[in-house]
Amino acid sequence: NLQTTPVRLRIAGQKGSGRRTFAAILAAQLELPLLTFDADGIDDVNWRSIFMRSQRQAFLDGCAIAWTGESLTRRVWPRGIPMFPLQFIICEPGQEIPALQDALEHSVTMPVPSIAEREALWLEHVHASEGWPKESLRSLAERHRLLPGEIAIAGRANASDMEQSRQLAIESSRSKLGTLAQRIVCPFTWDDLVVSASLRGTLTDLEFEARHRLPFWER
Repeated sequence: NLQTTPVRLRIAGQKGSGRRTFAAILAAQLELPLLTFDADGIDDVNWRSIFMRSQRQAFLDGCAIAWTGESLTRRVWPRGIPMFPLQFIICEPGQEIPALQDALEHSVTMPVPSIAEREALWLEHVHASEGWPKESLRSLAERHRLLPGEIAIAGRANASDMEQSRQLAIESSRSKLGTLAQRIVCPFTWDDLVVSASLRGTLTDLEFEARHRLPFWER
């Protein structure tokens, strides 16, 4: 009951998975705007006073509150301050948030879109995709396991054709590696590889598995 017991919903997911959009949609279903606060921008000395002011503002404006920031893992929510009935925690997978007494706690993890959902997202966000061959669009969705936010970025970049969109998808995938790995562009083809027939067969099987593993395991 939102009128008597505060509800705090933890929404976990990778950046670009649609966590804030999901929170905004849930709030909109209750006819509530969403007010977002970055906990990392609040120092420990002012945490209680800012928290109290945020709740007061939420009551005045009739807004649900969404909290973000890595510091939420160590933030203890102040006791004795009336809380607006609906609060969201936007966090990373595995980010542990201190429990909140006298509130209903729920947790949701944002899923990775399926291949069909990624196709639909490309069509929604990239205008040029309406003219792409169906097979090419399917291949793009299968090979690049992008999140909704990453596809939306490609749309905002005004990708004009299939190749430009593919390059944006590749760059997005590379950025996830950070400093853990470096991608090396290979100038060679299968015809440049001199190996036995049995080893070549094993390698082509490996390539096939890498290329088609997403649609295979999804089904």
